[in-house]
This record gives sequence, C-alpha cells and structure tokens, in this order.
Amino acid sequence: MGRSCKSIRRDLADCLLHSDCMFIHGKSAQECMKNKEQLPVECRNLMTSFGECKRQMLDMTKRYRIAPEKDESSETSNQPSQEAK
Repeated sequence: MGRSCKSIRRDLADCLLHSDCMFIHGKSAQECMKNKEQLPVECRNLMTSFGECKRQMLDMTKRYRIAPEKDESSETSNQPSQEAK
C-alpha cells in the first residue's frame, strides 16, 4: 500500500473505533463496514476515499503521468509588445 493511503487508513480505523457500532454495540470493524448505514457519515466518506486511493495506486494510466511544465519565455514572446504600437 502506498504511503498516501496510510493516513486515510489510519483515519478510517480511528473513526471506526469511535463509532457507536464498535464502541457501544461491540461489533467488529468488518461487521460495521458491511453495515454502512450504522456508521457516521464521516466514516462512510473515509471508506470511499480509502477505496479510491487504493484504486488509484493500481491505475497504470495515472501512475506515471506528469503534468506538463509551463514555459514562461514562450508565453511572454507570443504577446505583442506595447512599444510596437
């Protein structure tokens, strides 16, 4: 698992431990995750984020994609100068 997913996983585990499902009803984390309607919205959102994070780690189309760099010199050279007018 990538480093980026570890923080989400830790937050999800903390949320599950403090939820009524585990804390009051004494169910396991797996049982609580199967019955999502018993969990608070925060835990459900963290579950979704964690799943998306794991999927992105496996998505080969986005793994090596690098954003193109802006070339500042070409932007300034394409603009007409004020002196020519």
